[in-house]
Amino acid sequence: MTPAIRISLSTLSLTTALLFAADWALEIFPDPYDSALEARQDLSESLVIQYSSLVTADQLPDMQSAMESMVAQMPDLSSMNLKKSKYFNR
Repeated sequence: MTPAIRISLSTLSLTTALLFAADWALEIFPDPYDSALEARQDLSESLVIQYSSLVTADQLPDMQSAMESMVAQMPDLSSMNLKKSKYFNR
């Protein structure tokens, strides 16, 4: 390998390493999945508020129909369930 090729490869490697380090430290390149993750988190939080009010009001059939319609409307949502916690004293 000639010295010119060695210098070119080492410069390329150093530049790539610096780009990765800068992206890690400064988050230069946006993560394409961040917006989807934030949207799912917002949806989950709003559903928790809605369903907890239905459970508190003892409207479980309404909650079941709301959960079924949510699963039917969202193709990437495969299922939803409600589990009774051992700390729930009803």
